[in-house]
Amino acid sequence: MTDHPESGNEGKKIAASVPVPVLWDAGGVETVPFADAQEAWFWFIQAQQARDEGARIVQGQGLYPRPCEPIDIFRVLDRLHRNRRLLRDHLLVLRHYGRRMFPPDARRPKEVRAAQLWDEAMARIGEVLEKKGIVRPVARDGRPDWFLDACVYERDDASFSGTDDDGGRV
Repeated sequence: MTDHPESGNEGKKIAASVPVPVLWDAGGVETVPFADAQEAWFWFIQAQQARDEGARIVQGQGLYPRPCEPIDIFRVLDRLHRNRRLLRDHLLVLRHYGRRMFPPDARRPKEVRAAQLWDEAMARIGEVLEKKGIVRPVARDGRPDWFLDACVYERDDASFSGTDDDGGRV
């Protein structure tokens, strides 16, 4: 565990090996967006289960303050369903595997169709959540985000032009 003085988190302990991106909410509150739609979905399911068991949902009381409340994810889901972007089959798969806390495995013959529905639903939910700032943006060029960060730190010279030695894009 270590302090992060550069992000203004003096005194807050976070895991040294886990980089935690911090965004600022309009109210000046630090929030941590979800890594992807799947993480947001599992968080939503856990919050709903806790609420069903009698817990009161209070903003800012989690391990990481999130940029939304569980109802926000429900509203996204409801809107996608009303606009027929998510079908009943999508919702049933999301609920079933959300309660199990892991996605369907496309390698298992009985879960192939569920995996297709899960992937479609996560893609559609992810688009909306990303636009709202609830989920971190996804790299659109097919490379993971860390790849571009690594390229920046790989070369320290100021003449770095963004291309490799063969003239291709880095």
